[in-house]
Amino acid sequence: MPFDAITISAVRHELSQKIVGGRVQGVVVAGPLTVSLQIYRAGVGRTNLLVSAHPQYARLLLMPKAPSRDPQQQPPLLLLLRKYVRGGIILNVSQPPHERVLGLSIAKRIGSGKHQEYHSDPYFSADSPTQDDEEEEEAGPEVPVTTVELVIELMGKLSNIILVDDDGAIIDSIKRVPASVNRYRTTLPHARYTAPPPQSKKDPGRATPNIASMELQKAIDKDPRATAWNALVGAFAGVSPTLAREAVFRALGNSTVPAADIGYNPLVLGNILQELNSLLGLDETAAWEPTLAWSSGPEAERRALDFAPYPLTHLEANGGELERFGSISEAAARYFTAQQELGGHSALRAQVGAALEEIVSRDRRRLDALRDQLARSEASEELRRKGEFLLSYMHTLKPGQRTLVVPDENLTIELDLDLTPVENAQAFFKEYHKARAAQEGIPAMVEQAELRMAFLDELATSLDMASNYDEIRAVQAELEYARHSDVRKTTNEQERGQGPGESKPAAKGKGRKKEEKLPQPLRLQTSRGTQVLVGRTARQNDLLTFRLAAPSDLWFHARGVPGSHVILRSNGVVAPDEADVQEAAALAAGYSKLREESQVDVIYTEKRHVRKIPNSPPGLVTYKNDQSVRVVPRRPR
Repeated sequence: MPFDAITISAVRHELSQKIVGGRVQGVVVAGPLTVSLQIYRAGVGRTNLLVSAHPQYARLLLMPKAPSRDPQQQPPLLLLLRKYVRGGIILNVSQPPHERVLGLSIAKRIGSGKHQEYHSDPYFSADSPTQDDEEEEEAGPEVPVTTVELVIELMGKLSNIILVDDDGAIIDSIKRVPASVNRYRTTLPHARYTAPPPQSKKDPGRATPNIASMELQKAIDKDPRATAWNALVGAFAGVSPTLAREAVFRALGNSTVPAADIGYNPLVLGNILQELNSLLGLDETAAWEPTLAWSSGPEAERRALDFAPYPLTHLEANGGELERFGSISEAAARYFTAQQELGGHSALRAQVGAALEEIVSRDRRRLDALRDQLARSEASEELRRKGEFLLSYMHTLKPGQRTLVVPDENLTIELDLDLTPVENAQAFFKEYHKARAAQEGIPAMVEQAELRMAFLDELATSLDMASNYDEIRAVQAELEYARHSDVRKTTNEQERGQGPGESKPAAKGKGRKKEEKLPQPLRLQTSRGTQVLVGRTARQNDLLTFRLAAPSDLWFHARGVPGSHVILRSNGVVAPDEADVQEAAALAAGYSKLREESQVDVIYTEKRHVRKIPNSPPGLVTYKNDQSVRVVPRRPR
């Protein structure tokens, strides 16, 4: 979690020193869900504030050079930023305690009748005040000052950039969230801005060893194998996994200590709280030491592990190499540059990620609607019961009776006096059959929609793990098919030997297009030399599980989360080597949604016990006769 609350505090300090009092001279859309503000402040010069609500690369940092604009991105928010923010003065930078939210208060004189913000030029970056700006300056105090707040929420997939007026109404946001998606927080123009709900966690600054002990016991009750750092994250506001690991390591010299080992030790818990509050206290002391942790190894194989406004000693102790920077923005910029270099073609990754998020949002709304229909369908059974009980108790009715109460059934039946008892019963049956006919097939549609959502979740994990252009293109190919097809069509094509997005091979000749070659499953070896296959997309998972794997090979998958199918070749051996099983399981954990966790449960079974889910997208399976192993996630360099 690169941008946790304490990291955003470090950014807030930097912004207060470098841009408060500065003038916004330009607004650029640098990519999907990403904008950049060019700011000039006397004594500091020009800087560029990059703000991104990208689900994987949400960030907020200062850059010395302006990023290039993305001409394909023209969000409605851009025009409003030009109107209310460009040419404005940054008054203040604020952050709610322990929250990953930052607000920029911006004031600007906006003369009536001026529409220069809505010119056709898609790009504006001024090195000096424009004629319109000079007119605004000449207008002086006669032109009223408009104050807005640019709210930046860095919360992973829920990140957003929201422009709010001085009355608390939303002007617009880079992600519009309707009530059908989030009833508590609607981010649509003219809606009232509602801050993210406060965390139902304790303030670490007021915590005592006894409080910490009780919180650790809660974590132990949920999972006896829970680590101390994990318990701290769940218990205290503003504590991220990185911060918790660092505090535990500084106190104990080991960041993975089980909570059960220290849950009743007040001295140890007191030391952990002291280290935790010392790190959180950097917000007051401003004794920042921004560092970036790199994995060890040759320069070409090194990868950025994490960055923070303090030394990451727990990563250094595990073989990481620390690089220090003069500011948190420099550390963040280097980290995200390294992530983009590792992922390759970040623009394509961002494009696929934005398209995936759009499809997920659409399909989630469809699934919610189907579930509502299913609930109404189940409620129609009450009509049938009323009709049956009315026929059974018809002899008890008296002339003029308006209701029938069925004994021991907690059922009251309203009667229409214009109809006979038999006609009343027939009316109930008619409404019942009408409702059933309207809802026919809804359970199957709900099941298919849930399978599709699981498939999209798999695609999101595959995109997050993609490490080069070809792997991103492989995810994009599956996503494009998901955009224009349904689950049943996917299955029919699989039965004909086609993958998502593929068409039937064209006949040989001039008109045949060259087919794009997409990457195959990853082929690795254990330390004993046994071959391991790793699928990195849904199609690869299908390929290695149902075409490449032998019935006696072992199949691995992280329990209960999206991830890769991993095959351990049996080579005819009845009892696989335990070390090979551990290594294959570690790879399955490393290529899963839980790859950043300290330990992950992985299930495995013989491939012969793995079956496709009927009428499902690729990669979704059922299994039996499985065993479980708990391992530390690992990925090859």
